[in-house]
Amino acid sequence: VASSVVVGKILSAKEGKTKAEFSPNEIHEAVPMVQHYGFASLPPANTPCIAVNNGNRSKMAIISTVGKSPTNLKEGEACLYSKRSFIHLAGDKIKVSNGSSDLIELLSNLCETLATATVPTESGPKPLSTSAQIATLKGKIDAFIAH
Repeated sequence: VASSVVVGKILSAKEGKTKAEFSPNEIHEAVPMVQHYGFASLPPANTPCIAVNNGNRSKMAIISTVGKSPTNLKEGEACLYSKRSFIHLAGDKIKVSNGSSDLIELLSNLCETLATATVPTESGPKPLSTSAQIATLKGKIDAFIAH
């Protein structure tokens, strides 16, 4: 039995049930989607996909999806992404972002804010936490950024 590769698109995806279209009148309701161990995704509607079958088009299995991946990757880098966020493994740096803000930079800025924050007390304003604690945390975050 000859197998074939078919290009299509995801119409909807719910855990274990992917609806896909492989031609205008060929819609499959519960197509299994092969995923790598440790990774799971539910692609959004209209995501292009590649499926294989064993010659029987009623027995499709999606083996790949093609999303709008980041274009700023260099050789040897990797990125795990979703519609709104990503983790970019860039050499010896890791960037975690929601698309508009970098999480690590936000944490560093938070440390700066906490270092100067005070709380009112009967004897006057007191630091929210000790400067040494904040300085240590900020040092670790900045070292993580610099790596």
